[in-house]
Amino acid sequence: MNKNINLILRKAYKTALATVGCPVYWGEAPDNNSEKYYIVLSAITSSDAASFDKNATNTTIQVKRFNWENKYNPGTGSASIDAALLKALYPYPSFNLNTRPDGVQILNTTIFNDFEEQITGIGGRKFSDRTFIFSHKILIL
Repeated sequence: MNKNINLILRKAYKTALATVGCPVYWGEAPDNNSEKYYIVLSAITSSDAASFDKNATNTTIQVKRFNWENKYNPGTGSASIDAALLKALYPYPSFNLNTRPDGVQILNTTIFNDFEEQITGIGGRKFSDRTFIFSHKILIL
């Protein structure tokens, strides 16, 4: 396996999420981020799924949507961001992002996990976040 699956997947996700309407970061948001809604890509893990004639991986990526409101945060404003995120990455069960130009093909996509939590307030802001973990079977062409 000589392809950087992590970088290819990050690129495909960032491109797809450009339609969501909020910034997308890798690892963490910068200190100067002032956007109420933003997405952080992180925690890509891969395991070898090769067969005797094909190179492949089982790969997961964490996509985390954050939002904040002053004083109270019922989380209702984040519903449209979540819907747009899912429409971009998983609009229907057989959908796969196009990574063929980078020499790999996503064969299968599933939502491995989806959880939402309320984070304690920081400096008068109340944060909420929702984490999606997407799982992929990726063929290395």
